[in-house]
Amino acid sequence: MSIKLRLYSILGYFILKFIFWSNKKEISGLDNLIKINSEKRPVMICSWHGRLLFPVFNLNKLNFYALAGLHKDADIISRICEKLGWKMIRGSSSKGGYKAYKGILNKLSSNNKIYITPDGPKGPIHIIKNGIVEASIKKEALILPISGISSKNWKIKNWDLFLIPKPFGKILNIYGNIIDTKTINNPEDLKIEITQELNRIEKKTNDWF
Repeated sequence: MSIKLRLYSILGYFILKFIFWSNKKEISGLDNLIKINSEKRPVMICSWHGRLLFPVFNLNKLNFYALAGLHKDADIISRICEKLGWKMIRGSSSKGGYKAYKGILNKLSSNNKIYITPDGPKGPIHIIKNGIVEASIKKEALILPISGISSKNWKIKNWDLFLIPKPFGKILNIYGNIIDTKTINNPEDLKIEITQELNRIEKKTNDWF
């Protein structure tokens, strides 16, 4: 990582940490997080890419893994995540995709929990990549959809409508219904189930404030 990107990541870490510290927190569906965290099975935790900051700061003390892409922006996010306590798997759906896929399979084989954004790193928005679904089915993982929002946001007008909370508001994190790939093991059916649940809880967050 270049000196410039290293400085950006340090600055970003302190700014975002202050933002999340200054917001009051609310949680919905906490029982679902407690349940998957106690399970001795592999778990995939997922949110849409535009909401990734909320799980990154809400789940950072649970010793989970996270998947980050290989582009420059992901270098910054990855370094911030590591400072927060996440263990990182690097790769994307295109460049480095096979390495990322193998890394996910390896961690799931040991019953680890991995956070991913299934429409990342470059979209299309709310379209789930095949590799995530295939890995989940192959390792019979549990899937926990999650979303978040804050009462005051900056919205970046890029492909994923990325949300950044503003300071001194309220943040809501919602944990959705757990999806079991032992029950739904057809790739297309699983994609539909995950998409519907992610969209449902995202709508719930949008209606909260």
